[in-house]
Amino acid sequence: MRSYLNILIALILVALSAGRCPAEDWETAPAPLPGVQANQEKADFWIARHPAPDRPILTPEGIEAMNRAALGSGETELADVLAVPEPLEGAAVRKAIADVLAESRPSKAYDHTNRPITAAFYDRIEASIGAVPDVIRPAWGLVTTRASLRRLPTNEAFYDRPFGNEFDRLQYSVLECGNPVAVLHRTADGVWSFVQTGYTTGWVASAAVAVGERTAIESFVRSKPLVATGGMVPVYADRGFSTHAVSIPMGTRLPFVEKAGRYISVTLPWRAPDGGVRFVTGYIRPDADVSVGHLSYTARNLYRQLFKLEGHPYGWGDLFDGRDCSRLVMDVFSAFGFVMPRNSRRQAAFNPAGRKDTGALTEADKVKILKEFGNRPALLYMPGHIMIHLGIVDGRVYAIHSAWGLKESNHAGERTLMAGRVVVSDTTRGGGGRGPLLKRVTVITPLG
Repeated sequence: MRSYLNILIALILVALSAGRCPAEDWETAPAPLPGVQANQEKADFWIARHPAPDRPILTPEGIEAMNRAALGSGETELADVLAVPEPLEGAAVRKAIADVLAESRPSKAYDHTNRPITAAFYDRIEASIGAVPDVIRPAWGLVTTRASLRRLPTNEAFYDRPFGNEFDRLQYSVLECGNPVAVLHRTADGVWSFVQTGYTTGWVASAAVAVGERTAIESFVRSKPLVATGGMVPVYADRGFSTHAVSIPMGTRLPFVEKAGRYISVTLPWRAPDGGVRFVTGYIRPDADVSVGHLSYTARNLYRQLFKLEGHPYGWGDLFDGRDCSRLVMDVFSAFGFVMPRNSRRQAAFNPAGRKDTGALTEADKVKILKEFGNRPALLYMPGHIMIHLGIVDGRVYAIHSAWGLKESNHAGERTLMAGRVVVSDTTRGGGGRGPLLKRVTVITPLG
């Protein structure tokens, strides 16, 4: 029922966004998209074409080596939360906060009522942030519920244009239960916390973070994991599954406790009234789509994970329980143990030793690179968007991605196909005035 509600919300947003441009030629994207056969939207099609779908693409050690290389690359913005120095110079935190505020101020933007955001809005934000001390002693914590990570300490929306409510530009992402953070600053009223996450810094509601000793947080993070392998997995507070505690999306890890006949138990972080962390037991149905430990990184498993999310609603920064293009990449590959960046440009830099810059290459050159990669998974990046390569069929390159809208050529010039979901695309097809998706790919990054 919830997935239907999310799709309905996405369609309403499509209608609203289209309503602001009555002259624009647009229509709801068909399923499957033009150039895609119905069987190509199924994992079995791609598994059957793979010469060795059950052969490991990388071992867990190989994945961990790739994670370490990405963590050491400044291009990925990845951070080891537990390695944040203590104490920390306040100047760096002060600059990070001030830079986002300074970037936002000149922007023409609209709030949730579709009225222009004024200077008074930013003045209130700046006053609420308060003074950042010269020396910061971080507090380590765990996120206890799904919580928005914001660019500024506010839930006010930030739209590029009136009724542009599909893209709230202050929304970074959604943090998940069990995500570790380092709290670097709080607003004067304590309502918002500025945190270092594993992939960026931002503001989260303080009520969603429970703090504790670094050793306790580290023990939680390093525990043997139970990994969500379904699109969204509910966790309950009791063995009878009558009280919902939290839901965790694909790739999220929680410490595994035991697998009994009637339930699977995990450890959940809970925020005590004093803001401190306490650990409680959560319960998952025995038939839930989860894995004790990460999945084996094989082509069969990868295709299965990808197509569990085919058709899932688009959601910028995870809004409306959706997934945007980079969240799709992060969630799917996290199920195998990859520690992925959240931003598409950062994801394209994840494998610095293997990535290919293709901005100046022809489409034929890009097809040649993909063929040279053999059957290794690869990310296809273009500025502002990222896709996952599926395979080449009859010379056509197919990819799966979470897309809001796609351009198609027609008799009048071009039209916009409003997808608003995870789709399979023929990247060599059409594309309107900007050309096919493959033509616009500037980086190909193998993940194997």
